Amino acid sequence: MGTNYLPRRKVTSEIVTHHEDEAFALSHPALYQLLCYAKAQDGRYRKGASLTIFAEDQRLKVCISDADTNQNYFLTMSGWEGLLDELERSLQEGAGEWRVKRGNAGK
Repeated sequence: MGTNYLPRRKVTSEIVTHHEDEAFALSHPALYQLLCYAKAQDGRYRKGASLTIFAEDQRLKVCISDADTNQNYFLTMSGWEGLLDELERSLQEGAGEWRVKRGNAGK
């Protein structure tokens, strides 16, 4: 199955997904797991994550919002070109930071 990039929880060897895309799963495994894996190690189904790209202060910013763990991952990007590759690399290397969503610290 390879490396697990999901925050906090692991997935089973029986992979259940919200969306199938073998090429994307091979080229961007961390993003694929976060956005598409639907089953956690304990057998329960996990909510899918969402990916948001926005411009702020003359920079591109990316936010992965993981509804299952109630966390956000933020990263400032250098530009559009290679955006997914740069995000994938950041997730694999642990360069960004997972934070509890605002207003949900006690949940």
